[in-house]
Amino acid sequence: MSSEPQFHSSVLRDEIVHLDGVRKTLLRRGHSLLSSNELNEDLYLLESGFVKIARMESGGRQVILRIACAGDLIGEHILWPGARADVVAEAIHDAILFSIPREVFTSGAERRPQLWRALS
Repeated sequence: MSSEPQFHSSVLRDEIVHLDGVRKTLLRRGHSLLSSNELNEDLYLLESGFVKIARMESGGRQVILRIACAGDLIGEHILWPGARADVVAEAIHDAILFSIPREVFTSGAERRPQLWRALS
């Protein structure tokens, strides 16, 4: 089981996926969502499938940190402006996820503080 933030409450999940500007996306097996040191503007909520989260070490070796599954958040680093991904994220099975732009999440969380609490 993942130790990363999850939306265990279906109410919170429904609130976030219905924010204006959230897009549902298909990530095919083998395709990347994040790359190391990439500036990304979206937070992702995984609806189905599996995404490998790994860190690249010197010499090109990949260390798997976790396997994200339904309900997991990916890309929490975007909540700090200017932060870059320090991991790679790649679908190991076709995955459906919700792409949530930083501004959409932060403005939604201003109106619904429980969204911030869901990250802790």
